[in-house]
Amino acid sequence: MRKPVINKKRQIIFVDDDVYVLKGYQRALEPFAYAWDVYFCTTGPEALTILGRQPIDAIITDMRMPGMTGIDLLEQVIQHYPSVIRMIMSGSIEEPSAYRAASLAHQLMAKPCEIQTIFGAVEETCHLRDKLSDKRLVKIITGLKSLPSVPTLYVRLIKEFEREQPTLAKVGEIISMDIAMTAKILQLVNSAFFSIPYKVSNLNQALSILGLNTIKSLVLSVGVFSEYQNRSFSAFSIEELWQHSIFVGNLSRAIAVSANLSRAEQDEAQMAGILHDVGKLIQTDIPGFYRLLSMNTKIPEIQMEYHYLGTSHAEIGAYMLSLWGLPSTVIKAVAFHHKPIAETAFKMDSIFCVYIANHLYYDERPNNKNALTLPPMDMQLLEQIKAAHMVEEWRYMAQRIFAGEKPD
Repeated sequence: MRKPVINKKRQIIFVDDDVYVLKGYQRALEPFAYAWDVYFCTTGPEALTILGRQPIDAIITDMRMPGMTGIDLLEQVIQHYPSVIRMIMSGSIEEPSAYRAASLAHQLMAKPCEIQTIFGAVEETCHLRDKLSDKRLVKIITGLKSLPSVPTLYVRLIKEFEREQPTLAKVGEIISMDIAMTAKILQLVNSAFFSIPYKVSNLNQALSILGLNTIKSLVLSVGVFSEYQNRSFSAFSIEELWQHSIFVGNLSRAIAVSANLSRAEQDEAQMAGILHDVGKLIQTDIPGFYRLLSMNTKIPEIQMEYHYLGTSHAEIGAYMLSLWGLPSTVIKAVAFHHKPIAETAFKMDSIFCVYIANHLYYDERPNNKNALTLPPMDMQLLEQIKAAHMVEEWRYMAQRIFAGEKPD
């Protein structure tokens, strides 16, 4: 098999107090020598010495180690080397320390873990990081103390979903431990966005209606938005962004169904739609940025973001989601929901579902004051993927959702 050309090798550190584990990593990584220079350390201080000596792309550490634990190590990495991608290995994500690890690491991985999985996770994250053209911004994003950590409830759900036969009962048991999350899911399932013709009063009923994959998307998005809900922004509405995100998620799924995409692609379109603007939350931590945007109403926001930051909320959000280890298809749909031409395989997919749904939200929302939020939809591109003839049908779906009806 022909290996891809790598212009510059990644610099990676593995940390584990068990030398036999490190030797296993070393053997398994031999096929990836073309892409990675790897440093193997048995202690945290040894890893910190390497970090202080040269630029490092990612560190993968065991959680339980004598002396300086993996958690202690990552706290030091965050403080002194915030742009380094952080991953931590744990034998169990159920133990209390795993929740602390999840808040420090960009990704929490269960042991044992295939080296191909680790390699793919690091490469996906580095690839998206490299797409952020402003290196200063990369450092800001990866180092922000308020950068949302992957919700611990989501981590537990993913563990349950990895079982051969995940059950709604077990999922309901996990979610019910979080009263605020339970209330939010019940609020959502009874909202106009889901058009349920009767009152849903208990969590298990909500789960059976929405399904496991929709619940997974909601738990993740609610967890992220909740970190910002008590903040006040004069030029930015968290609630309005939340409503927009749920709308785009639902319409993205409806478009995927209409376009006869697979069930997996429908799920990915919905999750990407719900999360497509998560980068805007992170931008609230850039001092004065939204005030600056609000002063320029004659140019679409997305263009202003590129002008001031050298990147946009789409790439920023995708980068964060890649740190969390979400599926690459979801990450790409978030990253390219404003410019699908950059990643298109010239066929209808989840990227286009989110792109179209996002446009239709702004085109069809009631009381639209002709705000110049987006450039016009690229109908020529939709012609190329043989989807242009469906736009009016999808527009009608958007109108139905705004009217509190089912899109289909």
